[in-house]
Amino acid sequence: MEIWSTAALILLIELTGPDHQTIHVNPVDIVSIRNVRSTEHFYPGAQCILHMTDGKPIIVIETCDTVRKMIEEAEQ
Repeated sequence: MEIWSTAALILLIELTGPDHQTIHVNPVDIVSIRNVRSTEHFYPGAQCILHMTDGKPIIVIETCDTVRKMIEEAEQ
């Protein structure tokens, strides 16, 4: 009898929240990314909003271009 094991590798990207807390995100769980148009309704310094598969938004201070680049690097 043979037993096969498949290990799933989860690569997280490290982002920064508005209060400079570290946030680790699984890129697979990101549904959409959009720029913050105005910080009037968000934290000062917020630049990008990630919408996740669970419906929750994550607000980060990195630009959306930086987040996209980090996702691409994690996929390689």
